[in-house]
Amino acid sequence: MTELYVQRIDNSRLRRKADPRRQRELAILVAIAALAAMLFLGYGWQRFQIVRLNYQTAALRRRETGLRGWNRALLLEQASLRDPMRIYAVSERELGLNSPSPGQVIALAAPAAGSAAPVLAESRRPALRY
Repeated sequence: MTELYVQRIDNSRLRRKADPRRQRELAILVAIAALAAMLFLGYGWQRFQIVRLNYQTAALRRRETGLRGWNRALLLEQASLRDPMRIYAVSERELGLNSPSPGQVIALAAPAAGSAAPVLAESRRPALRY
């Protein structure tokens, strides 16, 4: 029979030497992964901004439509309030004003042609002095 000799080897003090090619591959892989993550996050941020701006645009369009309707209503109200027949009716009904009688209106003489002087109204009452 053959005898076997077993030798005990202590490898606890040995350190594995780093392979430079493996480190370079690992660095390239990490750089590519970081670039891909940045591109993915950039695309997601861009899409998020587009959606947010679309919501803002829709809200502003709704507000513009509401303001246009409000402006249209105000223009109609302004036109109805400026109606001469309404003003005449309110002046008679609420303020107690009446149309002038034929003797109350005094026509002023027309200014002479070429005269630059202003036409002034005259009062029949004497002016009050303080």
